[in-house]
Amino acid sequence: MLGFASGLPWFLIAGLAMLHMTLVMGDSSALTAGMVTHAPPQARGATMATHSMLGFGAGFLSPLVFGAVLDVAGGNANPTAWGAAFLALGAGAVIAPWLLGFARRRTKP
Repeated sequence: MLGFASGLPWFLIAGLAMLHMTLVMGDSSALTAGMVTHAPPQARGATMATHSMLGFGAGFLSPLVFGAVLDVAGGNANPTAWGAAFLALGAGAVIAPWLLGFARRRTKP
């Protein structure tokens, strides 16, 4: 929604961006707490390290993917390109949990 709103006045985009960041920050703490709670006590340190590594890795790759999709989809003057770039990030957010769930099913006896 934020990407496709790029044609709106700047103050509306700023408000949507602030809402987006608020929701992301609230989600991040809940995910971290849930991850630590559900990790086996003897593996909490390793689980937290893996969680942090994947999070910071995604934080490195996401802007690269975003910029590449933005360029391929028509550049920064095209509202559809912005929508496509945000959709690419959303696709990663949908695919990653699915892959983790698939990996988890494979490791259960």
